[in-house]
Amino acid sequence: MKLIICSIFCGFLGLTVAGKILSIGGQAGSFGIVLFGVIGFFSPSIYVLNKIYENFKNENNVKN
Repeated sequence: MKLIICSIFCGFLGLTVAGKILSIGGQAGSFGIVLFGVIGFFSPSIYVLNKIYENFKNENNVKN
């Protein structure tokens, strides 16, 4: 549940920051804003998956 809320918050933050920074008109600006939102939305889950992978990797190295 915390990951979902964090993902939504980061996606909203990405959209807001991109809307303020990217003042490009047309499709390029829209694509950039959406891209920032998508990256913000998936960042927390990618971070968690990376930590799980590192933990799994360390456990396997200790056993060998």
